[in-house]
Amino acid sequence: MDRIKRVSLGLPKSLANEVLWVARKYRTNSLSHEPGGSDVVVEYHSNEVLGYDWIKFPSKYVSRIWNKGISEIHDDYENWEEEEQIELIKKKIKRIYARRFEKENIEVVPFKEIWNSKTSDEIPWKILEDYDMNV
Repeated sequence: MDRIKRVSLGLPKSLANEVLWVARKYRTNSLSHEPGGSDVVVEYHSNEVLGYDWIKFPSKYVSRIWNKGISEIHDDYENWEEEEQIELIKKKIKRIYARRFEKENIEVVPFKEIWNSKTSDEIPWKILEDYDMNV
């Protein structure tokens, strides 16, 4: 991962400079190499802040990242009740921001906080479905 300058319109100023953007070389899906789609910023309680840009299906992308990491700790996580899953997510993830844009208007589309561990009672990737492309 490396730091890549990104337009951070809509992110809290204290957070904007902390985002570590995941580099393209770590992307396996060819669609992630094409401009457009959604950008997602995930802020963890550990103070790590990761950014993912040009994501065409952020609900699946973020879910896959979370499930891969959490299955290394809890091998039965997929069998948990949804409320239990949400409680664990809330302990690990602080906030999620997202924006959806076309190739040409990235600089004018602000990020929105779409999920917050203090106020949200839904699995974040379900909310991110609103940012998936209509393909």
